[in-house]
Amino acid sequence: MLLRSSKRKRKLEMTTKIDYTEVKGHRVVYIHHDGDITYDSLEGINKLLEQVLEEEFSALVFNMENIEFLDSSGAGVLTRVQKDVRRKNAIFILEKIRPRPRRVLEFLKIHREFIFSPGDDQTSLLLERNFK
Repeated sequence: MLLRSSKRKRKLEMTTKIDYTEVKGHRVVYIHHDGDITYDSLEGINKLLEQVLEEEFSALVFNMENIEFLDSSGAGVLTRVQKDVRRKNAIFILEKIRPRPRRVLEFLKIHREFIFSPGDDQTSLLLERNFK
């Protein structure tokens, strides 16, 4: 399988929304990111994730429904976040990942490191099961 970036310009502008909630008394951080995660966008996403990782939480849910493209640098960011979240004894869920970014994780053979959720209801079930 060969993964190629297209000739069209990638979305470098990004918006990110962070929400906080509690599930069974455990703090959950939701990140809703809109924009590609590529080498060109690493500075902004890294700063944001470093701030989030300084906080106390039991779960980090990264909503990826508006991420159309992920390159190997972006996959590296997700892998680092996964490791940092595990060190905190928390869980990291990739929610609503689109087919193309998921194929990148599969191509790099790192997809088994992540917990995937197809949507809000499934994420809620995953969180409730982990917070018994």
